[in-house]
Amino acid sequence: SEYDGYIVAPLLATDTEKMFENMYQTKPVVFFDTDIKNEPRYSFIGQNSKDAGRLAAKLINLMSRGCNKSILAVTPDAENEHLLYRLDGFMDKIDLPVSIFRLPVEGKDQKNRLDEIIALIREEVCAVYVTDSSAHVIAELLEREKLSERVNLLGFDMVPENVTYLKKGIIDFILTQRPVDQGVLSIQTLYKKVILGSESEEEQFMPIDIITRENMSTFVDGHF
Repeated sequence: SEYDGYIVAPLLATDTEKMFENMYQTKPVVFFDTDIKNEPRYSFIGQNSKDAGRLAAKLINLMSRGCNKSILAVTPDAENEHLLYRLDGFMDKIDLPVSIFRLPVEGKDQKNRLDEIIALIREEVCAVYVTDSSAHVIAELLEREKLSERVNLLGFDMVPENVTYLKKGIIDFILTQRPVDQGVLSIQTLYKKVILGSESEEEQFMPIDIITRENMSTFVDGHF
């Protein structure tokens, strides 16, 4: 290979393994955002996904005190290892019963599944946990069906659609992992290894920021 190293967000574990299986021993490969535990990468930069799930559970436990219903956990119907860890951590710490929905990314199958989610929320759900950046999809449903006053919602990442519903108070909490800082630290880590010959930690975890409507301006106007 003509490259001295690689920076990768390995969202699809199988594809990443095939792509880099012959390079790990000769080139430094830095993962960011998502880690694949059994891959011999040089360094990982990102969130501790299991801890993020545990934190989400603690926040929902606090919001759901006195609730005698259940929690809905929504996760994409796709291969993504760090989302599985977020779900595992959540299940470790949540107090109420949890129903897990695997939501197709788009298309007719997603619409049908969303109809099921609304029926479930109407009957027996007091909070929804979304493991990825698509909390706005659930927020739109809650707003349309006029359910946002009695259903709490927590998701990840300050994408513009999530910011809109956080401002409205329909999303209660967003957890984020400083994506810009991840990118900068990934470049610095590879530079130190390839150019300076110095070593970095095998795992470099980002803080897990808790964002609400009240403190969101710091994160929207800043670089988090």
